[in-house]
Amino acid sequence: MHHIARFVEKPDLATAQAYLDTGRFAWNGGIFLFGARAYLDALEQYAPEIAAACQLAMAGASVEGNALRPEREAFLAAPSISVDYAIMEKTDRACVVPVEMGWSDVGAWDALWDISEKDADGNVIDGDVVAVSTKGSLLRNAGGPLIATVGVDEVVVVSTSDAVLVTSRKNSQDVKGIVDKLNLIGSMLPRHHRRRSSGWGTIDTIAKSDGFATQRIVIVPRQTRLAQATSGGAIHGVVVSGSGELDSRALAVGDTYNLPTGTAASLVAGPSGIEVIETETQQNRR
Repeated sequence: MHHIARFVEKPDLATAQAYLDTGRFAWNGGIFLFGARAYLDALEQYAPEIAAACQLAMAGASVEGNALRPEREAFLAAPSISVDYAIMEKTDRACVVPVEMGWSDVGAWDALWDISEKDADGNVIDGDVVAVSTKGSLLRNAGGPLIATVGVDEVVVVSTSDAVLVTSRKNSQDVKGIVDKLNLIGSMLPRHHRRRSSGWGTIDTIAKSDGFATQRIVIVPRQTRLAQATSGGAIHGVVVSGSGELDSRALAVGDTYNLPTGTAASLVAGPSGIEVIETETQQNRR
């Protein structure tokens, strides 16, 4: 273990080469180990805006199922900066332990292809995929439309319920540019997804228009979700699998329930969970 004299995050190429040429610099693998108290103390000393935002977010946190959710606005107010810049470049209480080991932070789809099991053609295939004359590719279907490829090599295709990504493996690290462009044109995709997770389960928006929204709701065993009809809207639900209770009323497969405008009810999953399809209609629209 050696005390760090200086920590430099992402030096330019010439500076990094000069460091390596001296033989006196250790390369940071991006792995940090510290106790919670030491980290919080460092935040308060070197990045007080982050510490203050986190404290406010936790003070206003809510508990939903087995998930604790920090207060959104306070959390978003925290400056966007990495631990490297916020603390490591400033602290005088850091040490380094030199190691030699295989390591990948799987920061891009190409890195995921590197570490995954491949078929005879060098493809990594997951989910609903048909690959013909395709080699060295990563094809991953995570709830989106069928992926079908013919006569392509070294590509990445990822299909989800929100979007489909197609890129060459060598350019897979550049997908951040897509998010930047979506934000530039005002798309809601970077912030709102069709499938959302919660402490009690998941919500998947099946269809949505100006007058209605239909959702597939899966609640894990023994967890509770508050079903709430908005003002001007009403909810109709049907149980498609599992069992549970709606405000102490037993529900089984095929049972339905209705929540009039402005009402709410607690939906509790049984021992095997419950899956329902809910449609909320906006009754006051003209």
